[in-house]
Amino acid sequence: MTRLRAEKALPIKKKKSSVFIRLFVLFFFISLIGAGALAFGSFQHFWKNFSEKNIVVVPKSIDGFKGNIVLAHISPSSHKIETFSFPADTMIDVANGYGIYPLPSVYPMLLLDKESPEFVRSLLSLSLQVPIDEVWVSTIPSDVHTTTDFKNIAQLIVKSRIQTPLVGLDKIWFYFFVQGNSGQLVTHQVKDMTQWVTLKNGTSLATLPAIDRECSVAVFNVSEEAGVGSKVGIFLESNGYTIIRVTDQPQAQETSDIITTSDEKCVRVVSHLRHILPGNPLPILHSNVMNDYRANVAIRIGKDVSALLKKK
Repeated sequence: MTRLRAEKALPIKKKKSSVFIRLFVLFFFISLIGAGALAFGSFQHFWKNFSEKNIVVVPKSIDGFKGNIVLAHISPSSHKIETFSFPADTMIDVANGYGIYPLPSVYPMLLLDKESPEFVRSLLSLSLQVPIDEVWVSTIPSDVHTTTDFKNIAQLIVKSRIQTPLVGLDKIWFYFFVQGNSGQLVTHQVKDMTQWVTLKNGTSLATLPAIDRECSVAVFNVSEEAGVGSKVGIFLESNGYTIIRVTDQPQAQETSDIITTSDEKCVRVVSHLRHILPGNPLPILHSNVMNDYRANVAIRIGKDVSALLKKK
């Protein structure tokens, strides 16, 4: 009788085991979906206020460097990546009076001078004549720059061989973003800086989204240096910004700043403009900016920018 009860109990245990396995599998898939949602939210947070970013990937050291400098225009909103590959022998006129240097030498030189990340970003923006939002640094240049394939760069970011603001799940999400949009990956080879000026004007680097073009910008030179306002105005206009006014003002300022309102159409424009300025200043909110400056955004160019633009 006891043996019979034990034999009848076996199917019940088997059924309980099967239910447990199903619950475990269900929990695993729910956790996987949750992790994916968390990764998406994290990446969305990283790209907050940006419809696109301009990122330059540079070597931390030039010891044994024979590769390329990669500049990427990344647009999560349009699912497009456009890259520009500069050969190692590209000579560039570096702002701040540094003179002519090979492009790969610029970041290591600034690192040696202990310049701030904000200064580095601003100097590269003015030297390359493109607003740079992020500078990503490769710790093993031979791995990164021997290829112009951005999919390979995304893999190296996951392996932490490139220093970026991306952390944890951000890296994984960015990897899948790049892999998933490989069909929209456009690559350009840059021969030299003369060709670069013409090339960039016909690409997405010089074409802002429609909402950003609705944000008008006025440039005020408060540096006491003649012509600085015009240089900045031409630089911004060549990169797609709507410049409606460039003028000098008598009162001098040591540092540049940005005056704007909380208008949604100018959020991304202001974020980009901050990265061009050496101090990465927080915008000054002004409710009557349109009445006082006749533009949605007023950028006042101080002595810090005029110093960057000076030649030797």
